[in-house]
Amino acid sequence: MAALAYQWDREEYPLFRNFTLYSEIPAALQELQAKNPGLMKIDVIGRSAEGRELYLATVTNAQGMGQLEKYRHFMARAVEDPDQALALLREDGDLRVPVFINASLHGNEITGTDGALMLIEKLLTEGEDPEVAEVLARTVVLVNVCANPDGRVRGIAGNNGIDLNRDYLTQSQPEVQAVVQQVATRWFPSVMVDLHGYFGEGNVTIDACTIPHNPNYEYDLVGAPGIEEARAMAGEIGAGLGLAVDIPALKMKEGWDDYGPVFTPQYFMYLGAMSHTVEVKHPNQEGIRTAMLAAWGALKYAAKHREEILHRQIEVYRRGIRGETGENKGLFPFAYLIPVDRKLQRDPLEASKMVNHLVQNGIQVKKGLASFEAEGVIYPPGTYVVPMRQGLRGLANTMLWPGEDLSQRVKAMYDVSVYSFPHMCGFDARPVGEEFSAALEPVRSASRLKGVFERGAGQVYAFPAENNDAVKVANLLLKEGFSVCRTAQGFRDFLPGTFLVQGGEDLPARLTALTEEYYVHITGVGAVGVAALPIRLRKVAVVGDNFGAYQAMKEMGFDVSFVQYIHLNRGYDLTAHGFEALILAGTETGIWRDPFADWLGVGYGVHFALVERGRQQLRNFLQAGHDFIGIGYAGAKLNEEAQLLPAEFSFTADATTGFMPENVQAAQSAENGLCLIDADPQDLLTYSFGRAERVYAFGPVWFSKVPAEAKIAAHFSPGNFYQKGFWLNPAQAAGQPVVIYGSKEGRKTVLMGIDPTFRCYTPATYRLLANALYYLGL
Repeated sequence: MAALAYQWDREEYPLFRNFTLYSEIPAALQELQAKNPGLMKIDVIGRSAEGRELYLATVTNAQGMGQLEKYRHFMARAVEDPDQALALLREDGDLRVPVFINASLHGNEITGTDGALMLIEKLLTEGEDPEVAEVLARTVVLVNVCANPDGRVRGIAGNNGIDLNRDYLTQSQPEVQAVVQQVATRWFPSVMVDLHGYFGEGNVTIDACTIPHNPNYEYDLVGAPGIEEARAMAGEIGAGLGLAVDIPALKMKEGWDDYGPVFTPQYFMYLGAMSHTVEVKHPNQEGIRTAMLAAWGALKYAAKHREEILHRQIEVYRRGIRGETGENKGLFPFAYLIPVDRKLQRDPLEASKMVNHLVQNGIQVKKGLASFEAEGVIYPPGTYVVPMRQGLRGLANTMLWPGEDLSQRVKAMYDVSVYSFPHMCGFDARPVGEEFSAALEPVRSASRLKGVFERGAGQVYAFPAENNDAVKVANLLLKEGFSVCRTAQGFRDFLPGTFLVQGGEDLPARLTALTEEYYVHITGVGAVGVAALPIRLRKVAVVGDNFGAYQAMKEMGFDVSFVQYIHLNRGYDLTAHGFEALILAGTETGIWRDPFADWLGVGYGVHFALVERGRQQLRNFLQAGHDFIGIGYAGAKLNEEAQLLPAEFSFTADATTGFMPENVQAAQSAENGLCLIDADPQDLLTYSFGRAERVYAFGPVWFSKVPAEAKIAAHFSPGNFYQKGFWLNPAQAAGQPVVIYGSKEGRKTVLMGIDPTFRCYTPATYRLLANALYYLGL
């Protein structure tokens, strides 16, 4: 056995022998290209979070390879001038359907990459087959060969706790950003296929999806027609492998919906694409071939129906530009206004970031050159305007609208039921229904915001914790050796939790430089005269899935490290690695049960969940006296098992779990929505927050019993605190504690029933977790 030891020392997770390691992909692509060089080109479109290359293979026939820019420009032009695009489509018989194949976005769903390579080989080597020739002549095939290199190398689904297939509206991860910039908004694909797995002994599954359908995309143009394409894909799998295929739209009433805009296929639907997720059965050769046949079926359908597919996609853009609403009257305003003037804007920093995000997604944004009036309000020069009569109005509206309540329409939802950047990031975007006139110019990026430094009385400098940049600056100054603390009470015009910094003669120059880079207002205040709380950054382990604590807190400058389940399951000792505190976040699924291994039998030797031996590592760490921040069901349950704070908790359990097969039942349902909480601005856990603060809650938890040794920092607001989303019985949580904390035997514990950094969707509440980390440092 010693001769084989090198196999276990390799960086990459050892996949089954008939699968392609990430490190083997470049050679595999070069070998394939050599089979028919004139039909394929290979581009590196970006890098992963750990720096690995993302490979995009472009395949079409030899004539098409010389016309790629023509086809690409046609699609981009269609967004801006659909009438001209329709005229070109009638005149030019060589305009092709761009089809995007996205492989193995979840790193442990390994069949997609090999299925994509098999598809490429078929296209390059079977050109004499009339069906292959037709596909090559009528489509441009764009293949993201390995959408998650780090996940494939590590043997895990996501990166840094972020599920890439829940990141397509937020775009917090470089792998997603690369696809949006280099594929989505360059090519505007007409068809998109996302290759996933596994359903074990269940049938292969191909979207189209159940109700409810998000009203912001044109379902009659991109959703309903996708059913026929899904049938064609299923037919290829049935003919090639004899496998049964389920299409949820034809089998299920609800629970496998395409409502949430965060998924890869759903994002592409807003660009006018027919989009499909493909779930294969097992990580084996049959699974590879299933993935290939699904993609092949989509290509055949696209080639056969080229004209009607392009017509429908162009019609999506035409409706947007003409302002046609059909049955969705009142859904689309005339425009959204995003002011940056502090008198009209809660958070100019997040507003400015949103403008850049819109532009990066191909959405038209303009800026006022002079003051103008809209619906009785005077807006100053520099106000941003997002006109809704544009080709990508559906994408723009799904980013900026307030959402809707689905609780009376369905009994199950697959995942996210509301997404509103203004509400979840905490800035103002004002819908204007009435048409108005203004002098506007197009925007390519938001004007850079700068902070303010007022030397004032000097010696001690204060800046309020009013945005996320304030936390970044405080932590940066602390790391640079300056004395930084927070006020325990308010003083003058400053609220409790204001940052104070002291230093030598070099401090003013440093603060001046920081206000050039960060949007903070720093004032010299001299003597303060109120109690101050010191800041200390502790070394914190972050554990969990489907959340954004690691990335959000890392960006803010905290000393956090992401620890993967796979390491804890193998005995990783947090204390031995120098950690002082733990953050655990998540729902029941993935921590207290592993549906892939327990019900589906497709773990292939790897537990994707945190299993009992991994959970024991966490209990050992906490029972040794280390501090803890527990978020959601996972945090409350570990608090209970480790016997920290004797609190009792309740959670959502009224809906069925739409994202699992019928035989898999979860204790906790995935109900979620926008809610109001009442926070105490005097409490160190909720500095800078107050009454009726809007938050997002996914699988919310509330505390039905709070022990005497714990304090309550925030409640769900009483009465109708739930606003938008999907929550069948919110009344049970009205007025209930949602953030509690306390100390027992010298160990600090914070429990949060909402995840303030959920999947990096919620910058408006990042500072709640920052406050908790500062509390641990006291």
